[in-house]
Parts: sequence; structure tokens; C-alpha cells
Amino acid sequence: MRIDFSKKKAENKDDLKGFILHQLRNIAKKYGILLERGQYDEAFDELLTKLSEINKVVVLIDEYDKPIIDNIENKELAIELREILKGFYTIIKACDEHIRFVLLTGVSKFSKAGVFSGLNNLEDISMDARHSSKEYDKTFMTYILGYPNFEVENSFQYALLSNYSGIHVDGYLIDLVRTLRNDDFETFFDTLRIFFADIPYDLHIKKEKYYQTIFYLIFSLIGLKVEAEVKTNKGRIDAVIIDKEIYVFEFKFDGDKDQALNQIKEKKYFEKYQGKGKKIYLFGVEFIDKNVGKWVVEKI
Repeated sequence: MRIDFSKKKAENKDDLKGFILHQLRNIAKKYGILLERGQYDEAFDELLTKLSEINKVVVLIDEYDKPIIDNIENKELAIELREILKGFYTIIKACDEHIRFVLLTGVSKFSKAGVFSGLNNLEDISMDARHSSKEYDKTFMTYILGYPNFEVENSFQYALLSNYSGIHVDGYLIDLVRTLRNDDFETFFDTLRIFFADIPYDLHIKKEKYYQTIFYLIFSLIGLKVEAEVKTNKGRIDAVIIDKEIYVFEFKFDGDKDQALNQIKEKKYFEKYQGKGKKIYLFGVEFIDKNVGKWVVEKI
């Protein structure tokens, strides 16, 4: 059984009790079980007991602390909701004989003491390397970090792009993806120019990596698969967008568009993307005077 507290923002204690009871009844219905109890905690007990007649139960609870976090600035309400959750989670301990395994996810540590006082057999695996994706190199004492989910990755990239550019990017994103998918490259680059023109002059960094990073963040936020500094056996591709078609970009800072395109062709950066049944567009792009300059495209 899975209960996901991210689906609801509880605004009062009855709201939270009703939400829990609704989820329990949906799970019961799925297994052909009729719940007779009307209290949320008693219904949880009843459901676990009846489900265990089929098999021992695996309980998955997403964002176990969200009702508290959502109301953290309203201390009185947060405490009321905490007590409701405590009563709910206490049933897990009481029904231990019916349960095979329990996994809970959340964002706070304080809730472990505040909500789970009745549970003494929980194991915190937050920092357990066996459950990490986050890798550690003992020799160089370095970590490789990852994103736990799309929402966190998207928020992080949005924050990075806002700091790099100093502007809100929402208005540009849909236009960029629409023009790219329609092969309207003139409008695509015109929109990019408007975006770069809006960046305050004191945030610009006169390095190719700066523009490459902004480009990468923009298209990651759109939801397109974008790769930067793609390694090949003959060098590194500046950026590749993989969508309904494949778009390979080479940037030249104060350079020449034809030189950029020729580099793609001479080093055959496109080869690793051939055979996928998609058109491949090669772009040579100049960055001049802190903005996108001339560009050239070739389809293969």
C-alpha cells in the first residue's frame, strides 16, 4: 500500500483526517476490502489487518512530513497535524505482525522525534551509501552528486539560470522549444538574442563557457534532453539537443560561424547520433558583443 501526502495540502485537522481516510478507502477498494471503521487511525489498523490475510503488507509513504512542513509558520496548526500523524504512524508499530516492510520519505529530520516517538525500530538510511546514487572517491576525497527527482533538478537549474542571467526566463522557454520543433531557426535565434540582450551587462563573462552554460540551462528547463561538452573520439561537442530531431551546436566566442560548422564536420561530431532514425542539424554559432551573432545550419 502506498500513501502519498504530496497530493494534498491540509489546511486543518479534519482536512488531513479526511485525506488519509480517502486514501485508505481507495486502497481497500483496490483489494476488494470494505472498511467498517470511520476513524482514520482505526481504519488504517483495519486495512493492515485485512490486507495481511492476503499477504504481509509493504507500506510505502511519500513525504510523511508534508502536512507539518506546509504549515510550519502556523505553529498551533502544525502541532495539531503532527499529533494526527503521530496517531497514524503509531498504528504501524501496533500492527507490526502484519507488516513485511515500511519505507518513508520526507525532507525533515525533526519529524523523526516528533512524529515517530511510538516507533523505535526505524532505520534512517538518508546518508547510507548503500542507498545512494550522490558516489565517493576516497583517494581524492571528492563526491559525485545527483538530483533525487525531476522537481529538484528543475528548481536547481532555474535558480542557476536566474543567477547567471539576472532575469526571469519563463517567457522565453515555450517560444524556444516551439520554434525549434517547427524548424523555424530564424525565430529560434532571434529569441535567443532577445534573451541575451536582457541580461545585465555586469553579469556577462567574456568566456565561451558562460554562454554554453546558459544555453544548457535554458534547454534543460524546457524539458528537452540536452548534453554539454559531449565527448567523442575526436574531441568535445559544445552542445547537443535530442528531441524529435537531433541538433548539434558548436559555439565560437568572437569567432566565425563557418569555422564552427567546419569543426563539427571535420571531426564528425554527428557520427555518434546517426542511425537513430532522426534528422540531424549541425549549427555553427558566433557569439559577438555579448550576444548571439551570425549562425549557419546544415542538415545531414
